[in-house]
Amino acid sequence: MFLLMAISLAIGIYFSSFVALSISASVSFLVAALLFLVSFWQTRRGWANLTALCSFFFLFGIVRAQLPDVKWIPDTIYSLSLDLSVHFQQLISSSGLSNETETLISALLLGNRDGLSADTVDLFRQTGASHLLALSGLHLSILFGVVYYCLLRVLISPLRYVLGIVGLLLLWGYVFVTGFPVSLCRASLMMSLLMISQMRMVGNDTFHTLAFSAILLLLFAPSMLYDVGFQLSFMSVAGLAYFYRPLVEIGLPRHYILRWLWQFWLVSLSAQLGVLPLLLYYFHSISVSGILLSPIYILIVTAIIYNALAFLLLFSCGYGIFLRYLIELFVSLQHSLMSFASHLPFGRFDGIRIRVEQVILLYAALVILLPVIRVLRQPDSQPPGYRLAMFFRSWPYVLSIIVLLFTIFLLSFPLF
Repeated sequence: MFLLMAISLAIGIYFSSFVALSISASVSFLVAALLFLVSFWQTRRGWANLTALCSFFFLFGIVRAQLPDVKWIPDTIYSLSLDLSVHFQQLISSSGLSNETETLISALLLGNRDGLSADTVDLFRQTGASHLLALSGLHLSILFGVVYYCLLRVLISPLRYVLGIVGLLLLWGYVFVTGFPVSLCRASLMMSLLMISQMRMVGNDTFHTLAFSAILLLLFAPSMLYDVGFQLSFMSVAGLAYFYRPLVEIGLPRHYILRWLWQFWLVSLSAQLGVLPLLLYYFHSISVSGILLSPIYILIVTAIIYNALAFLLLFSCGYGIFLRYLIELFVSLQHSLMSFASHLPFGRFDGIRIRVEQVILLYAALVILLPVIRVLRQPDSQPPGYRLAMFFRSWPYVLSIIVLLFTIFLLSFPLF
């Protein structure tokens, strides 16, 4: 239900840019939709109730889009946050690291990309790793994944409340230190809901959490719907929630190290599938080497972040010289790997231009790929020929192939 509410709200916000309605007319429609919703809610009619709910949030989106965004961070708190961020930036600058390493750590920990050279930014862009330089849910997962893992291990103990509250304080404390970037606030809201659901031992659905976060953010700032970072972050999580489990169930290696590496790569692949149409639409390129090597990039960045945090903590006490050399080693390894990947043949394809209707078709093709994945993960006792035969016996699967071919045709030979 939350997912339908979020989609209806987003469509209403988008629709408001094409239809100019007065505030009074919009409010009148909104009240009518609310009464319509209440009447069907009392009669408990399934589809009618759902239609009324979607209509209400659609009209509410039209009304909300005509009002200014809410400034939810007071100027005093925001100013204090910036001062604290400057203090940590000065601590990094006085740590004795090389200039390249210092600017990279500032970007990874504080989101400060001003000191990065144009060559470094271009190298991250060419290898499909630009998302590592923007504070997002990936950084929160690296920093607070340990807290969430420990929270899952103490669910039957009252200690989960203490651990969860400490995790929430650390989470939003980090957002405060970094100056409340929009991308980090989005990810923090989702992770907070996830932690609260684990503290209460309530079953958590990723799509419901994602939709509820989107509703809250769009109610505060409807203009965020047109932000590229907003779209990429939510679609990456949606891709992860939609594709990861079916991909894992196809099969896993038997050795536990290979199994862990394969699962880690599938996490990256699922997120990449979720944002692929948007990357083609906004950036007109796709990095094949980035899709293949993204897990390695993330592992190296994780090592850099953890070592940098330990180094800054020990450096303030006069220790941590060994960690300084270790950080320099990981940064050099990251740069060498990206330089190698940037020179691979067919590692990147540029000049791909698609339109909105093609983005929609691509997402439709990705969505209907799930039945294909489910066919592939049938029991091993069934031969592959049987699986293909069962695949083509059902008309939705045949329709999915037609949509896929039509999408590829439109991408190659645009008709309109």
